[in-house]
Amino acid sequence: SLWRDNELANYRENCAVKWIEARISKNEKTLIFCGYPGLAEALLFRLEKKFGSAIIKSFLMELSDSQKEENVTEFRLNDSCLVLICDESGGEGRNFAFVDNLLHYDLPWQISALEQRIGRLDRLGRSMPVVSSTIIAENEWDSHLVEVYENGLGIFNKSISGLEFELRNIQETITQAILVDIDFNSVSLNENISKVVLEQRTRDDSDALLDESSFQDISSNQIRVQKNSNLEKILEDSFLDYFR
Repeated sequence: SLWRDNELANYRENCAVKWIEARISKNEKTLIFCGYPGLAEALLFRLEKKFGSAIIKSFLMELSDSQKEENVTEFRLNDSCLVLICDESGGEGRNFAFVDNLLHYDLPWQISALEQRIGRLDRLGRSMPVVSSTIIAENEWDSHLVEVYENGLGIFNKSISGLEFELRNIQETITQAILVDIDFNSVSLNENISKVVLEQRTRDDSDALLDESSFQDISSNQIRVQKNSNLEKILEDSFLDYFR
């Protein structure tokens, strides 16, 4: 793993600290996701040591629920608290639409996990786009991963909603290509993924149109039935009046 390479891991950490320091200097709030085991804790230790615990908070699985809530509240309401470091448990059900920056300190292989991360900021009422940043090593597997996420899947610009039935196949294709295939070609992989995504989205749009058409047909039938029912009642009342 890239995170077991001490020299490379230290270089990445130094790059992250510089990137975060630039955001802190602008008084911007930053949400950081770390998925690899122990990564969030290591970065938290480094950032607290440099910037202080008043500026840096965490949302980690091992924290108690009350501590998590306290840290999130502090991050949300305190203007001087500018960074929240999360493991993947921070990607579920939280509303961080107020956050300025999103840093993926590492990238998850699970596409849905990445969607969850972005979705914490991409909420109804947010006035600015969500810009995802990450730190990658050139020509390593994560550089290929971010390329296919951006150029093949397009997940940084558009939700994967509508791709649920193909998501597992897409994920397996990406993993196989990057980690196993000897003759890996990023251009070819991006083109193949883009094609699958386009076909699935087109099929999903067509199904939605068919559903809408079916709904309209049902509504029309209900209206016609209602009209016939009214007519029958009128005829029945008229028939009774005729024999009174």
